Amino acid sequence: MKANQLFTLALAGLLSAGTLVSCKDAGRDGVRSENERLQDADQNTDTAITRQGVRDHTHVDTEWEEFRTTSEQKLKENESRLDNFREKMEKSDEKLRNKYNKTVTTLEERNKEMRKKLDEYKKEGGMKWEEFKEEFNRDMDELGKAIQDLFKDNK
Repeated sequence: MKANQLFTLALAGLLSAGTLVSCKDAGRDGVRSENERLQDADQNTDTAITRQGVRDHTHVDTEWEEFRTTSEQKLKENESRLDNFREKMEKSDEKLRNKYNKTVTTLEERNKEMRKKLDEYKKEGGMKWEEFKEEFNRDMDELGKAIQDLFKDNK
């Protein structure tokens, strides 16, 4: 009977050892699989960030071109309006010319400064672009209003 008990005990020990070894390997495989999934997730995140960066850059480029085109159009309109005003002033009396000449010259200079600001801007994304756009639009609106007020005063 002792041999039978010894045999059973040995068999139980071997089965236990086999189970532990296989569980240990499965645990390693599980850890390895988890690490691989994390690495894949990191790579996917990096890829997504890169793609988003490309999309953002493309979006900024498109938005910049639209902004530039619109702004250049406004600057040309300002130049045209000021030129027309100067022509009208040449036909008027000297008092009126003297009164508005300095104002028109100042507005022409502001328009040139705005064009220079637009030409010298370096495309940047994020907050710097938004700040530039807001400031430029605000300045353009003020300039447009000043030109419009000049025509109102002259009527």
